[in-house]
Parts: sequence; structure tokens; C-alpha cells
Amino acid sequence: MKMKWIQKLRQIDIGISVIALVLLIAVTFAGVIFRYVFSKPFSWQEEVQLALIIWVIFFGARYAFETFSHVAIDMLYLDHYHLHTSILHWPYGWIYLPVPISCICMIIQFWENSVAELKTKKEVK
Repeated sequence: MKMKWIQKLRQIDIGISVIALVLLIAVTFAGVIFRYVFSKPFSWQEEVQLALIIWVIFFGARYAFETFSHVAIDMLYLDHYHLHTSILHWPYGWIYLPVPISCICMIIQFWENSVAELKTKKEVK
């Protein structure tokens, strides 16, 4: 029973990613046509694209982990086996180094923003 539930969740997850990606492509294509052919750009296009990009990324991330195609898995694999780029022979570990560093920086910034917001709310009361 549990496996059927997980499989359904996977199907829903992939379905949401695919639908969001198709909508993103359609909105972008329609936006280009309306902007440059009809000179009538959509005022809402950027907001819809942003929302759809977020949905594609986060619903697609689970599938990427399942298929071992996520950048974090690549980074660990490439660094573990000391693989290098083909032309410059740079280690992939150095190329992917900004990923964990930027994640740590974002966590720190999120913490600072949260503390500042809580202080502001206390001062307002």
C-alpha cells in the first residue's frame, strides 16, 4: 500500500513539473509574439513566468534526485572520483564549489532577515 502511495505522489510531482514547463514555454512564446508582432505586451507575463519557473524547479528537483541527475549528486560524484573538465582540466569540485557556499550564504542571510523582521515587529508593538 505504501509503495502505491509513493508512486502516485511521484506521478503527481512529475505531472506538475511537466504542466508547469509546458505553460512556461507557451506563456513565453505568446509573450514574444504579442510583444514583437502585435506590439501589445502582456503586463502579467513576468509574474506568471516567475511562478512557473519556481514550480518547475522545485517539483522537478525531486525527480532529479530520483534519477541521480541533480547537481548536488553530480558534485559529490565528480569530486569523489577526481574528475576534471576535458579542455582546461579543472577539477569539477572547484566548478561546483559556489553551490554549497551560496547555500550557506543564503541560510545566513535568511537568518539575518528573520531576526531583523522579528525585532521590527517587537518595536511596533
